[in-house]
Amino acid sequence: MRKALVRFTSSGRNAGLVQDLGAEFATSVLPGVLPNEAMQRIAWYKARGNKIVVVSASLHVYLSHWCEFRQLDVICSEMECVEGTYTGLYVAGDRYGVRKVELVTQKYDLAGYDIVHA
Repeated sequence: MRKALVRFTSSGRNAGLVQDLGAEFATSVLPGVLPNEAMQRIAWYKARGNKIVVVSASLHVYLSHWCEFRQLDVICSEMECVEGTYTGLYVAGDRYGVRKVELVTQKYDLAGYDIVHA
């Protein structure tokens, strides 16, 4: 379902416009829908100097802005862009389920961490 929705809503769209809308969504909508408890927990870990990686099947066009503003690493679904236009396809597939584990272990050496929360 998500793959079809991404194709329907992004195919042929100007990447700059979609990125701008994603940034607006990340700053005006996301903060109001994320549980306060989750934000407090992120702040708690950050205050202790822990590395925080947001791993989600959500789209890069908005989640990357949200994470960048908070200085968090992110692994999420990215849409393919060719010559400034989204194709409606994912880059390297949708980032859901066991694919998340694969991507985390490819990007991070988990042996270097005492504790990993998911």
